[in-house]
Amino acid sequence: MRCLTDLKPGEISNIRAWVCFDEMLPRLAGLGLSIGKEIEVLRNGWFRPIHVRIGMTELFIRKSDAQNLWVD
Repeated sequence: MRCLTDLKPGEISNIRAWVCFDEMLPRLAGLGLSIGKEIEVLRNGWFRPIHVRIGMTELFIRKSDAQNLWVD
């Protein structure tokens, strides 16, 4: 497994695990970031947040949070 920050733009993977505090889990689930969901990286800049698509939803995820998101 690798973390979300390792993916390059255009790569698609499945979410396998979140390493975070329990109070963040409802927030992440509300954004659609749940285990087994397909995630596509749209943009991954050096100093910017990571721009991803989950289903029909596009999100920006902070690099610090993306490092805790494990994918295939």
